[in-house]
Amino acid sequence: MSCGRRCIYQKAIAEEAIKRIAGLYGVEKDARGQLPIERVRRRQARAKPIFDDLEAWLHAQLPKISGKSELAKAIRYALTRMKRNRPYLDHGFLEIDNNSAERAMKPIAQGRKNYLFVGSEGGGKSAAIAYTLIQTAKLNGVDPQAWLTDVLSAYRSAEIPFAPSGWKATSESSAVTSVSRVSQLFPPSVVARMVPLQPTAHPLVWSRK
Repeated sequence: MSCGRRCIYQKAIAEEAIKRIAGLYGVEKDARGQLPIERVRRRQARAKPIFDDLEAWLHAQLPKISGKSELAKAIRYALTRMKRNRPYLDHGFLEIDNNSAERAMKPIAQGRKNYLFVGSEGGGKSAAIAYTLIQTAKLNGVDPQAWLTDVLSAYRSAEIPFAPSGWKATSESSAVTSVSRVSQLFPPSVVARMVPLQPTAHPLVWSRK
């Protein structure tokens, strides 16, 4: 009976932990699509109290259960990462988790046995660039093959927007229906260090400071 009681008690703790974490994701669902400053405002008002309470609650539960149990291991794992997770509350450009990045990396992990070696450091960098462009196209709802075919064929003339978010192909041809900039491929921290090589010429020509 004592074993059964411990299992039930641990199950109750696990369910409560999941419920509290779900509260954090509920805030993220409401804030999705908002500007970073608005996401911070909502996180500070609604998510931070849940986060703080969750951390204190986990600390309080740990002494109540066997230190060798799987639940105890999970709680210790979570507590060691609370400090690293906390910055998302103060920065609207950060996500609550890295699920998007992990999903983007999944095809690479699945296919790595087919290409164990990239040949050189330069080959690895080239592969990273290719993966970045392909995943960026997918995130913008653009067919990577169609986009790369169109962009690479017109690369010398620079007559079309390079970024996937600004490129759309019609069913008849690869005509451009919107305009974008290369800077849309990069995070704000990188864009801030970029300046036009020719300010009065084509807006797609950039360099790094």
